[in-house]
Amino acid sequence: MRHRLGLITAIQALALALAVPSLGEEISELGEMVKAQGEVIEQLRGELERVRAEQQQSRDRVLALEDKLATRPVSAGAAGGSGVTAEYVDRRIQEYSTFPESRLFLSGYGSARFADQSGGVPSTFELQFNPIFHFRLTDRLHFNAELELELDDGGETELELEFATIDLLVTDWLALSAGKFLTPFNVFGPKLHPQWINKMASRPLIYQKGKGIIGVIGDVGVMASGGAPLWNEDSKFNYAVYLTNGPK
Repeated sequence: MRHRLGLITAIQALALALAVPSLGEEISELGEMVKAQGEVIEQLRGELERVRAEQQQSRDRVLALEDKLATRPVSAGAAGGSGVTAEYVDRRIQEYSTFPESRLFLSGYGSARFADQSGGVPSTFELQFNPIFHFRLTDRLHFNAELELELDDGGETELELEFATIDLLVTDWLALSAGKFLTPFNVFGPKLHPQWINKMASRPLIYQKGKGIIGVIGDVGVMASGGAPLWNEDSKFNYAVYLTNGPK
């Protein structure tokens, strides 16, 4: 029995002797890792302190500049040589003016198209340019005009006056127009006929120029138009009453 206990004790002592070096190596590795992490933490702390110092320097420069601007005297011609005062600021605000408002507004559109038609009609390329002019005579009196330059089948440039009107804005719901305007015969002429809106190859027959049915897209005369609310702000009716030369 004593021999067995002695053998077991010897075996345990041997196992402990073999485990101690391995455990020591693990403890050493853990120590190295803790040391490396400590160095990284110290580096981050140093970087944080540097950033804080730069932020504080920036704040100090901003405060110094604000103090300098607040106490900086102006020239005698600008504020009487006594620095910036409330009276001086008020006077400068009253004297301030923007660039004069423009009365002329230019816009327009253009298009290049290819038409491949059936029925023996040859395919053609088409080109169109429409400059639009708007001139504000007064706040209530305006002039609007649009020119149409288009290449015909023979390659010649056709120039046509699309519309040219004098518009008087009487009230918020009434405008009087005189001249050549887009006839409000349905909505195609006033709102849908420009090529960048109408994506069809051609206009409807009744709105074509010089082809098929007599065109009603525009005419010369006078017109009263506008819109007004009905019983609340969510309901409104639009109207247009006009007298023209009529289709020719």
